[in-house]
Amino acid sequence: MAAEGTGGIPDDATEDVPPSESRDGDAMQAAPAPTPEQRHAWGVENFRNQSASSFVNVCIFLVVVLAVASVFFPDGKSGVVDSVVDMLKVVTTTSLGYLFGKSR
Repeated sequence: MAAEGTGGIPDDATEDVPPSESRDGDAMQAAPAPTPEQRHAWGVENFRNQSASSFVNVCIFLVVVLAVASVFFPDGKSGVVDSVVDMLKVVTTTSLGYLFGKSR
């Protein structure tokens, strides 16, 4: 049972001790350094992610530019602009699927 004025803390509760200051004298083990193969794989993965992200950003920017251009410059050829915007939407959606849907 908790004593009065302890905020509901039980009498048999022990103090939390971080692993680096454990009472057993065991220090936390440092993570092993990554191997050159792991660093290379991470670098390739980062490059792929950055490339896909840049590609998605460019496609979204082009969709916005074409949408604004079609509002300010209506030339009657909206079918062409609509087709290009739809194509960019498909490419962007596919790139997003690659970027976020990769499984390892």
